[in-house]
Amino acid sequence: SCTQLKRLNLCNCTKLSDNGLLHIAQHCHQLESLDVDFCSLITDKGLCYLAKGCPRLRHFSLDEVFDAKFVTSLGLRALVSSCPLTDLSLSSCMDVTDELLKDIAESCPDLERLWLGECGFLTDMGLSYLAESCWRLSELRLRSPSGITVQGLEDLIKRCVRLGTFDP
Repeated sequence: SCTQLKRLNLCNCTKLSDNGLLHIAQHCHQLESLDVDFCSLITDKGLCYLAKGCPRLRHFSLDEVFDAKFVTSLGLRALVSSCPLTDLSLSSCMDVTDELLKDIAESCPDLERLWLGECGFLTDMGLSYLAESCWRLSELRLRSPSGITVQGLEDLIKRCVRLGTFDP
């Protein structure tokens, strides 16, 4: 039984699906850290299972899932609104928008580390949401932030004084 499990790394478990996440959510209520990088069978449904069954989840990583077209803002919103995340990595989720950053900022004020993927849909407004609520943010990584200006970055840095790592 894994009822006391706190950390689980399932990176490269390419057969992991929503059904596997359902079992984790049903049996691992103490889970604080979950890595599911390279697990391309996960969808919003699986994230919703985690949101309901893993209320202590503080670290979540869904990186390098280049065909993660079935992970959308719907599943991500469910996860961030239900879990006290301090470390979130979504380096390949294409559905990251300013509105999702608003939800992340409002739901995860203790966020310390945020890694985002190809974020061509982000603007200075998304950064302002983080700056308003996520004062503990110490690490932010973005890829291809085409809609973000120097002024937006300067505003973020002024408000998030703990920001030590910024990697655009």
